[in-house]
Amino acid sequence: MREVAIVLECDELASLDDVWPAEAWFLVPDDDAVLRALHGELGRRGLFHPIVVYSQEPSTSRAVSAIMGGAMNYIAWPCSAAEMLAAMTGSEPAAARRSRLIAARMAARAKMAQLTPREREVIVSTRYGLSSKEIGRALRISYRTVEIYRANAFAKLGVRSSVAAAEVVILADDEHEWALAA
Repeated sequence: MREVAIVLECDELASLDDVWPAEAWFLVPDDDAVLRALHGELGRRGLFHPIVVYSQEPSTSRAVSAIMGGAMNYIAWPCSAAEMLAAMTGSEPAAARRSRLIAARMAARAKMAQLTPREREVIVSTRYGLSSKEIGRALRISYRTVEIYRANAFAKLGVRSSVAAAEVVILADDEHEWALAA
C-alpha cells in the first residue's frame, strides 16, 4: 500500500519539497486552489500520485468535477479509517491503469519533442490516414520529401509503421486528456 500524504493547504505542498514520497495517495480537501497546485506540482515533477478528495458537505457536482479533474475518489469527511482505506484500495486498479497511461503519455510527449516542426506536421497527418501524396499536397512539398520526413520521424519515434506513429501522436495529444479518466 502507498503512503498517505494529507494536504490541507497550498502552502503544505512547498513543505514536501525535499521529501516527496515515491508512492503515495494524496488526501486533499475539495478546494480548487489546492487541487490545481497539487496537479501542477505533480506535473512539474513528472509524477503521478492518486488523489482522494474529501468534503464535509459533498455534492454530486463537486464529486464529478473532482473526478473529471483527476481525483481517483471522493469521500465525505469525517469518515472512519476503514472508509478511507476502502476509498483508496477500491481505486487502486484504476490508479494503476492511470499511472501506466500517464507514464506512456509522458514518454510519447518526449518522443514527439524530438521531432522538427516539419516532421511533426507529417507525422500528425499520418494520424488521419493521409498518403504521402496527400500530405505533400497539403504541405506544398513533394511526396518524396514527405517520405524522407516520415522516415526520419519514424526513427526518432522508434516506430516502424504509420499506425504505430499515429498511436504515439494520439497518446501525446493534450486534447485526449479525458481518456485518462477511464
